[in-house]
Amino acid sequence: MTIAWRAELLFNIRNTIKNMLRLPPEHNVHPQVRKEFKNNFLSNMVYIAVFDLGESFISTNTILPVFVSMITESALIVGMVPAIIRSGSLIPSFFLAPYVNGLSRKIPFAKTTARISHILPFYILAGTPFLLIFLPPAIVVWIFMFAVLFRGFSVGVSNLPWYEAIAIVIPGQVRSRFFGISVLAAQVLGTIGSVIAGFILANLIFPFNFGVNFLIGATFISFSFFMFNRTVEPEVFDEPDPPQPISKENKSLLDFSKITLVLQTDHNFRKFIASRLLFQLGNMPIYYVAVFGIKEFNLGNEYAAVFSVILILSGMAGSILLSMKGDQLGPHAVLLLTSWIRFLMILVALLAPTIGWYYLVFVFFGLGEAAMNISELIFAMELGPERDRSIYIGVSRSLPGISVLASPVVAGLLVDSIGYRMMFLVALVLCLIGIFILMSVKDTRIVLGQ
Repeated sequence: MTIAWRAELLFNIRNTIKNMLRLPPEHNVHPQVRKEFKNNFLSNMVYIAVFDLGESFISTNTILPVFVSMITESALIVGMVPAIIRSGSLIPSFFLAPYVNGLSRKIPFAKTTARISHILPFYILAGTPFLLIFLPPAIVVWIFMFAVLFRGFSVGVSNLPWYEAIAIVIPGQVRSRFFGISVLAAQVLGTIGSVIAGFILANLIFPFNFGVNFLIGATFISFSFFMFNRTVEPEVFDEPDPPQPISKENKSLLDFSKITLVLQTDHNFRKFIASRLLFQLGNMPIYYVAVFGIKEFNLGNEYAAVFSVILILSGMAGSILLSMKGDQLGPHAVLLLTSWIRFLMILVALLAPTIGWYYLVFVFFGLGEAAMNISELIFAMELGPERDRSIYIGVSRSLPGISVLASPVVAGLLVDSIGYRMMFLVALVLCLIGIFILMSVKDTRIVLGQ
């Protein structure tokens, strides 16, 4: 019985992997895209997973701030580390969008930017802890901040070309499957990496503990580039598109006429941007739900780890659901669903009477987080004509970033002036308005009958 059960399990696993790597014949996909699909799916899935594994050793939100706090007493510098990396990942897309949109072939540029951003800045970062052996902390901290700035903006420069690469090699019918499986693999490897990173930090002396972690992280991230470099661009551009007013060949980084024209003429896209601006601002409680829960229910600091475990497990569940059902529902429906889940998260945080109820905050947080970010990206890929996809992706990733950067500041000011609960209430209203605007945004896949 046990042998039969194992055989059936292995058969189901093989069948699942086989289905994951195939495109159903009824999907209308260019033959060259279909030919390279297996290689491109696997290469980019491993790329995402290994990159996140490397990131777990150089965590933006935990390890990097802790390291800099040990070489400077400036709270401003400590707080700037995650802010620089987050803003660096968002801002370049706006400036690069016209240039990338004017390229006839996107993937060579994506590989060039990834080669720079995934190797040099991370090894510079990895070397900074060892500089403390020879240099005073006051000098090392500025070298470290330069490395953080280089890391943030170089990865931000490579993001938009990579999104374009994915839009080219992964057909729209299976993008949710691709991202769901990739993020799930990244979460599993990231969890393992975090445990190993914690062991290294606890068992090696400073600064070697941070230096070893940073070196391991840089090595994995460098390897992730070589996986992405295996991506093959399908030969699907044999016939040029007819001339279009928005898509004239233009490779200037400072020419925003295309962006202006898209925003002026596409009312549906403007509504989408407005919905995400408001929703991301209403998303501000995510920075404070752990702190509020510990204070509200008089918990020990060890409960932060409990919250993290719930968040990781529910995030994995969300990624599995996205990979199974995301393509059937479509990115617009998934984005609406996850937006309502985030609304419920804030509502529970506001009303939870006991810690048992408050655990649901992190269940909802994890369930919606990965699927929300991925469906937002996929929806932006499909909102406009394919010839202007870089414009739509670049603007949708950068303009809502204003709210992403402002939300922790606004939340902090509200908490200091009117308290946590009123901040949650303001966030609920902003989320609700953002959701109602999103409901009015047309799903272009349905409009086009796809």
